Formats: sequence, structure tokens, C-alpha cells
Amino acid sequence: MTFPNAETTCFLDRVARTIDEACLIRPGQHVLVACSGGADSVALLTALTRLAEDPRRRYVLTVAHLNHGLREAAEDDAAFVADLAREHELEIVQASRDVSSLAEQLGEGIEHAAREARYDFLAATARDCGAEAVAMAHHADDNVETALFRMLRGSALRGLAGMPLRRGLRASDGGAAVEIIRPLLHCRQDTILEFLRAGSIHWREDETNEDPAYKRNFIRHELLPTIRWHVNQRVDEAVLRLSEIARQAETYIAGQADTLLRKATVDIAADALTLSAMKLAAAAPIVRTTALRLALERLEIPQRDLATEHLHQLDALLTSGDGATVNLPGDLQARRQGTQLVIAQL
Repeated sequence: MTFPNAETTCFLDRVARTIDEACLIRPGQHVLVACSGGADSVALLTALTRLAEDPRRRYVLTVAHLNHGLREAAEDDAAFVADLAREHELEIVQASRDVSSLAEQLGEGIEHAAREARYDFLAATARDCGAEAVAMAHHADDNVETALFRMLRGSALRGLAGMPLRRGLRASDGGAAVEIIRPLLHCRQDTILEFLRAGSIHWREDETNEDPAYKRNFIRHELLPTIRWHVNQRVDEAVLRLSEIARQAETYIAGQADTLLRKATVDIAADALTLSAMKLAAAAPIVRTTALRLALERLEIPQRDLATEHLHQLDALLTSGDGATVNLPGDLQARRQGTQLVIAQL
């Protein structure tokens, strides 16, 4: 592969700036790089490999690839990624999951099951190989689709903020959490493709990315083009602006909620939290519900299991009578105990 021109330099500089401004990767840090073989993940792996050559960075990279067992070409994808890792002289961890069976077990769609399998594999693999972070290839266009998808499903402010540059990730079997990082999140996909073409870098095409039966594909290939044609040809930029405003608002509210939670905390134990219902109830609704969400996060309720309805039920408990209870995910129960709200294991 060659890297001859301005497109390459611009892309690498953009990725490096995102990493440095958000402190996503420390010099010498071990990072697990998720690579499907598609354009985005190949660009991510190539960029991190190039940046790791800088003596000031010297990242330690390991490649991770999961075969979801959904496509006939999946074995070829795995072989392609293995060859790519060898080309870059990197260690690789590969595994397979029967996502169709997992979807049946979970009672969920294929998209949800694939996501669960992928994140569980990446968290466990990072832990096993000693990586502190998992780099994923989500980019700005993905964030547009994510924010729009959540908006249409009635998301709260946090959901409108889209995907963060970093977040915690824990495997289903427990253990220490690792961090997901997204170094390409400020890059548009056309820039990513220009980088690959400029360097004559090959990637694998996934034909399922064109299937509108999948919700994200419908948004990408049908909904967004329709909006561009009939409503706003710059809808992508509009959604990204809205997401940034939502992120800033969420950050401010979360700060207020953290202060409220500290003031309202009466007692903390390993598996229980006692709060002042009166102090929480006196706060603005959006601040107190955010404080309740933070409280549940501290008790390590998986966020994927926590619905808006749970927060509404907890909020109602603040003005309920003594002895009222609400059952929560993670075998937790919240109950009114005098003037206090106690959240503990059942």
C-alpha cells in the first residue's frame, strides 16, 4: 500500500487530533482493535498502525475479529482480516458466534443479538489479552444514523447525544471493565473512503449493509436520502449539530445531578444505596431523574437493561408512601423507608 497524498495526511491528522484532544490512547497503551474487514475498520486499523510508528506514541495493538455466522462470505472475511493482521505484524484474536441462535435465546432481533455478541467478545478478549481499551470504527455518519434512530424511538436527551468518544464496557461474565474508544467519530465516511483509495487499501464489502430489512440500513439508504431530497439536503450536519447540543446539555445536567446525588446520599454499601427522598424530590425533574440514573449506574445495573420507565417508577417512589417498592434490573429493588429511598439487592 502507498500513502502519497494530502487525503492521507488529512485523515491521519484528523484521527491523531481526536485521539490527543480526548486523550483516547496514552503513549505505549495496549489497544484491542475491532476489525470486521469492512472499509471503516480497515481504515481504523491502518491509521492506528501508522500512528503507532511515531516514537511519541508506540501504541501496542492487537486485532480482534468475530465471525457472526450470518453470511456465506464470513469465512473469507476472517481470512482477510487474518492476512491484514499479518501484514501489519500484529497479533490477532478470532472467534465465532451463532448469532441466529443467540437472537432466539434473547427473544431479540438479529441486529441486537449481533451487537450483544460483538461487545461481549470484545470485552472478554480485551481483558484476556491485557488491553485497556477497545478501538471501534464508528464514524460521524454512524452517529447521524444513531441519533436519528434514537430520536424516532423516543429517546431521552442522553440518546440524542449519539455515541460518545469513549464509554465503559464489561463482559457478561463480569470482571474489570475496559473502555470503548472511537477515534474515527469525527470523520465522515467519504473522507475514510478517500483515505483507503489514496493508499490503494483493500477492504471487504458486506452485502447485508444494503438490506433495508435492517433498521440502520433503512435509515441509511432510504430515510436519510428521502429527507435530503424533500426536506434538507444537509440533514446530516443538522443532526450532528443537534447531537452536539444534546451532549453539552447532558454533560451540564449530569454535573448538576452528580452534585445532587452526593448531597442526597445517606449511606453507601457494596450492594445498596440509601438516599434522601426529600432532597431528591425537591430538585428539578430532569436533574433528579438523571441523579437516579447515576445511582443505578453506581450499583452496576447494565445500561442496556435500564429503561426510561424504570426511572419514571423510581421518580414516582420519591413521593410514595412508606413501604412502596419498585423492582429493577440486576435483581435490585427500590423501596421507600420513611423519608429515605433504599436501593438494594433482593
